[in-house]
Amino acid sequence: MRDRLTWIALTLLILSALVACRGGDSNDDDSVSIEIEPPGITVQDAWIRPAILPEGHPTPDSDHDHDESTGVISAMYLVIDNGAAQPVQLIAIETDVARVVELHETQNQNGLFRMRPVESVEVPARGEVTFEPGGLHVMLIDIQEGLEPGDTVAVTLVFNTGERLELPDVPVQEP
Repeated sequence: MRDRLTWIALTLLILSALVACRGGDSNDDDSVSIEIEPPGITVQDAWIRPAILPEGHPTPDSDHDHDESTGVISAMYLVIDNGAAQPVQLIAIETDVARVVELHETQNQNGLFRMRPVESVEVPARGEVTFEPGGLHVMLIDIQEGLEPGDTVAVTLVFNTGERLELPDVPVQEP
């Protein structure tokens, strides 16, 4: 029995020494790296097109049902980067400056470009998604106030993971 315990202790000691020595060379092709706190979602180049309310346009109130087809609209563009090892879904964008906010994509259907709402946008693992004119974009429908160059807007991105990313100062600027 004593010989068996000595053999187990010796084996564990050798294995521990091998593991400790292995961790020293970070140039090995088969080395393993562990991320304790993986990077998350970041946003770059966010901006909103100006939306100037027409002269005499009444300030909408939240109790009135507005017709989306006649409301003042604008669009937001940005780049979302996912540094994590798992993809995420952007499922909503919130802001107080528009009554309705929708994720849209522009599609070419027989030479006609149409904007279509999408329910979510996947941001791939360790990848990015670009929202730009003529492609994916965020529609701000039924603007509640004028958006002029130089203004900033608070926006919150909502992901399927429950993560909410607040962008407190998205600039309004000319394209």
